[in-house]
Amino acid sequence: MKRAAPVLVVLLLLVGWAHAQESTPSPPRSAGEPTTTGPDVNPFLHDLLQSNLPLQLEADQVDYDRVHDVYHATGNVVLRQQDSTLTADAILLDMATGVLICDGAVTITNPRGSMHADSLQFELHQETAVMSRALFIVRNKDLTFFIRGRRIEKIGPERYLIYHGNYTTCDCGAEEADWMVEADFIDVTFDDYAVVEHGRVYIEGLPVAYVPYGIFPAKVNRSSGFLWPTTGWASDDGYHIGLPYYWNQAPYADATLYTDWYQHRGTKLGWEQRWEISRDWAGDMTGYILDDQLYGAQRWAITGDTIQNPYRRLFFRTETNLVSDPGYITDFRHDVGHVYDRFLRSDYIVNNLWQHYDLNVFARHFQDLTTDDNSATWQEYPQVQFNAISQQFGSLPLFGHLDLNATNFYRQKITEIERLADSLAGHSHPYTYLSEGRRFTAQPGIHAPLNFDQYLTLTPYATGIGDLYQTNDRTEDRVVTRSTGETGIEAYTRFERVFPLYDPLARGIKHQIEPHVEYVYRPSMNEDQIPIFDGYDRLDKMSAITYGLTNRLWLRLFDPSVHRFSTIKLTDLRILHGYDFAEETRALDPAVPNDERRPWLPIRMEFETLATAGRWLNRILLQSTAEYTTYQDRITTFDVLGVLGTVNDDTLGAEYRYHVDRTGFIDIEFLSGIFRYTLQEFITFEYVTRYSFLDSYFIDQIYAGELHSLQDCWKIRLQYEEHSIPRHENITQLMVDLTGLVQAATSF
Repeated sequence: MKRAAPVLVVLLLLVGWAHAQESTPSPPRSAGEPTTTGPDVNPFLHDLLQSNLPLQLEADQVDYDRVHDVYHATGNVVLRQQDSTLTADAILLDMATGVLICDGAVTITNPRGSMHADSLQFELHQETAVMSRALFIVRNKDLTFFIRGRRIEKIGPERYLIYHGNYTTCDCGAEEADWMVEADFIDVTFDDYAVVEHGRVYIEGLPVAYVPYGIFPAKVNRSSGFLWPTTGWASDDGYHIGLPYYWNQAPYADATLYTDWYQHRGTKLGWEQRWEISRDWAGDMTGYILDDQLYGAQRWAITGDTIQNPYRRLFFRTETNLVSDPGYITDFRHDVGHVYDRFLRSDYIVNNLWQHYDLNVFARHFQDLTTDDNSATWQEYPQVQFNAISQQFGSLPLFGHLDLNATNFYRQKITEIERLADSLAGHSHPYTYLSEGRRFTAQPGIHAPLNFDQYLTLTPYATGIGDLYQTNDRTEDRVVTRSTGETGIEAYTRFERVFPLYDPLARGIKHQIEPHVEYVYRPSMNEDQIPIFDGYDRLDKMSAITYGLTNRLWLRLFDPSVHRFSTIKLTDLRILHGYDFAEETRALDPAVPNDERRPWLPIRMEFETLATAGRWLNRILLQSTAEYTTYQDRITTFDVLGVLGTVNDDTLGAEYRYHVDRTGFIDIEFLSGIFRYTLQEFITFEYVTRYSFLDSYFIDQIYAGELHSLQDCWKIRLQYEEHSIPRHENITQLMVDLTGLVQAATSF
């Protein structure tokens, strides 16, 4: 058969090919069964001509020798099978001997990669091949590998011998690669390692290292092995060397084992376990332990978050933050974080959701970081919450909700200050401040929103509060109850108007004005017999009216690139004020110097804008809160946060916080800032700082510079940190990352 015009030959080799390429389909993989990575790690020749599926051959000219069962195609040859495609100037396919010979601009492509060569000879029965002047491109989720060779021999399913070749992850030509490993001979098994003889490492075209014999990773998928070691030095730790080991346990689970040696402290061991079976079956837990020679005791830390969904809407959630001592956080700040927190909190929650209800059972553990003795800190073992969300009563304009809570409080002892305060109150033995007790709370509520022709919404509401306390004092169990409630009414309305704009991009501005007023009342109670577990146990009398006005501006934009409208918030300005009738009649406290009644609430102003200005400046955020107190005739609270960001991830942001207490003392005033700028697309500068005006020093300062390639195949980062809390500390870090080859870091 011979044709000069383009032809399409469908080769149905379902019988004649079976003896050479017989294969058995793999069984389905269960959720806990690991996968076989063979066919996925080598996309070049493994899938092509491997199954009993038909082949499609297209060419300008095809000759078929029926006697010897040989196909010979020339001119724009295309051979297809499933998602694999082979193209060449000419091919010879010998069905009898199982030999495929391709010549001239040979290319094999499939979704996992491609191969380019001047010529290819493929032994189909043995699955071996010989290629000349070949280029392999291997793609996985995070990286793309580029491997070149003057001659490449395929001698096994995943094993290749490369003569006079090179290897890089830079998406550019061999001469332009930012880094490259070149060798006279490379014996590589994909998803394993490459043995290199007479190798050279080039960076920006300059030879920086010679490797007469070496082993380099050739990992396409995750696999177990040692990671690059870390080094460092600190004045208190001395020299530091770390050797992490990565353990690929299953497709859904892996772990990292840490071994860190400190000159002055000893050896710290760590284990980080990660798993993700699904979005609702995942977790990350880390533990460290160290027999600290400098501290003189065994120290440890456990952190992590998990979520499990065993049945429908039943969830188990945990958040663990535990340390052996508060100083662990300052000595190993990267293990736990929370350097500036007063408490570490750990939660262990069982949660079940229904359409109108939810149930939470959890244990909550607090660790006070301001003291080495945590025995006087309240723990909640356990707490049970049941919530019925707002539901309508039949067809009536009346809605109801219910919140139930039961908490068991426990601690080992009370403080001496609490014991003294109890005795000064005239109690024969302490029961206001206890070491254990239980609180049961029920809060049913109703509200009835009334809408008057959509001009005014009036919502009266009432909430009952019932508490039962079971306490254990020194002689007997005591049961104390408390019942009260809150009632109020809220009025709300909205006026809005749209102002059209005759612009191709800006189509209109909407202005909204939302006035509202609310009154809430709660009677006074005698709470002398009520113990104190937390702030909820003291409910003062409440009789206050608050009122406010909200102004909003919205901008309607049209994006011609996607032909879609979007709405952005230009401004959101809210002004709040109020009057506290309960404060007006409050009895003055003789123990407080210059105590006075202050019924007028501070004037509170809240401002926010969140917008996008063009395609370059893609993030504009401004949030501000201010409170003006007439009795002090000054602004007592002022918080402002501003952030500008670009599409290049450049960022300029600042946060200022200021607060004055009731006596006029400034107890909070600091300024935080962040600056990130990328110069010429390959140099990034960063600066992060926090300055305390009260102490007149910088709490933190971080300077960083990063040099990276345009193809993201390497980066070098130098970072310097200055910390003043909880102690003065300077840290310098140098990080080098040749993507796919080396990741190294050192600190000093």
